[in-house]
Formats: sequence, structure tokens, C-alpha cells
Amino acid sequence: MKFKIRPLVGDISLLNFKDWRLLEALWSLGKLDDFFEREIGGVSKEEKKTFFQVVEQIRGKLETQLANIHFKKRTQTPQVIEMEIFKDSPRKKN
Repeated sequence: MKFKIRPLVGDISLLNFKDWRLLEALWSLGKLDDFFEREIGGVSKEEKKTFFQVVEQIRGKLETQLANIHFKKRTQTPQVIEMEIFKDSPRKKN
């Protein structure tokens, strides 16, 4: 799927990238994005509201799952990590 993760806030080294729940949530978000891009063109105007609601509901559940993943290092203060996850697509040449 060629996704990249860019840390925006916090120390990303605190995440345990061997945690299958983290990997599953990230993979699922990527698959949801692929599904959205593939199917949005075939959704009628009448179906778009429902389509967006379903996608947002699934995305919300996956983001909650990500938020509940624990850091690999225990610290005294709660840690916040914000990441940008984006698809690495080849640039089109003009």
C-alpha cells in the first residue's frame, strides 16, 4: 500500500511498531482509504450521504483503536502523539 507515517507531535519512538493492534489499525485505515478512492466514483448522489456516514463510522472506530494503544515506555506524564499517515504515490510528470 506504500503508506508513510510522518510524526507531527510527540515522540514516535514511544510507539511499539511490533504491536499487532497498532499495525492492524494502520493497515485497516489504509485499506479503508483504498476502498473509498476506488468506490466513491460509483456512488450515486442519493447514496453519497450514507456512504460517507459508513466510511466515517469505520474511520472513527479505527482512530479510537489507535488512541487506545499503549506506549512501549511508561512515562510519568501522559504522552500525546499525532501522526500524519499518507499514501506514497508516484508523482506524475508533466
